[in-house]
Amino acid sequence: MNFEFPELVDPEGGGWLYRHVHNMISFVRANPKVTSAHAQKHCETLASSFNAAWRSKVVQLQVPIFSSADNAWLLSLDSVLADALELGPLLDTEISFTDDQLSQIAAVTPPNVPVEAAQMLAAYCLANKPADSDWTVLPVTNFDAYFGTTTFSRKWLPALDGRVIQRDAQSFGVCRVRTCELLFQPTAVGNLN
Repeated sequence: MNFEFPELVDPEGGGWLYRHVHNMISFVRANPKVTSAHAQKHCETLASSFNAAWRSKVVQLQVPIFSSADNAWLLSLDSVLADALELGPLLDTEISFTDDQLSQIAAVTPPNVPVEAAQMLAAYCLANKPADSDWTVLPVTNFDAYFGTTTFSRKWLPALDGRVIQRDAQSFGVCRVRTCELLFQPTAVGNLN
């Protein structure tokens, strides 16, 4: 079998997460002296329940596109494919701001917000802005996860609204944003698609 991304799914159908979990289980079992009792306990829970839970999730992704309302909130494989087709190929764009742009961002960043968060938000918006729109979809939940706290969505993002970005209403962990006029288009260092 020839896979375009062999690191994601192996010939037996094991994806990276499946392999990662099983590698952790193997490591904990093979190295009981260097792993905590807590890790060993959870390892056994994973070993006894992960495969069944994973099979259930894979079956859940195969819900027919016109299924009953009982499955309205399920994520279907069709939805994943539709999103991938809409969003297009993965981009690896590194944004570089000039010293003037960095000082402009710092000047409008409120004191209770880290300047790095404002810079990252502006860079994300500029790197992911579609060619046919001024608006970018911002995965707010992912930013919370990156910073390891909901402070981003609850305090920083509202404080940056109108200063670094303009934001539409947020729902289900995403919102639409566009950068404010103060930010000029930075130089894209790399763009791989």
